[in-house]
Amino acid sequence: MLYGSGASTTHNPLNLPTLIAGGGNMGLKHGSHWRKPNTRMSDLYLSILRSMKIETANFADSSGVLSDSIFSKV
Repeated sequence: MLYGSGASTTHNPLNLPTLIAGGGNMGLKHGSHWRKPNTRMSDLYLSILRSMKIETANFADSSGVLSDSIFSKV
């Protein structure tokens, strides 16, 4: 499950709070907090797709999957 807001204190898509919940079979590391400045939401979406074994080269303007993140299988 993905829950978040596309709104921040400004109109810039920065510092967007997002909650990701799911099982270990989906490739998520439980009980962790991850934050990396200047990360694209499209990279998050691509990481979700890859963790579900959906092989696609990119998603929107993604630049790659999130390495060293909450995903163990990307």
